[in-house]
Amino acid sequence: MKTVSILVDEQLLEQMDAVAHASHRKRSDLFCEAAQHWLKQQQRQARVRQDRRGYRKHPVEPDEFGPLLHAQEWEES
Repeated sequence: MKTVSILVDEQLLEQMDAVAHASHRKRSDLFCEAAQHWLKQQQRQARVRQDRRGYRKHPVEPDEFGPLLHAQEWEES
């Protein structure tokens, strides 16, 4: 682990401190968890953008998924 210094809005810091106190955790743990959550969100958004670019280049053909959807139909007894 490394120690870093960051500037944080006082109101945000007060809120983080209140949550840290209530959950019996360290402030730094909350900031690390928030940073990890943000990074995962960025990765998810990057994958969504990549998928959208792919579908723009290669749009779904009409009834491309029809056989899959019809395979899930049940015959009535």
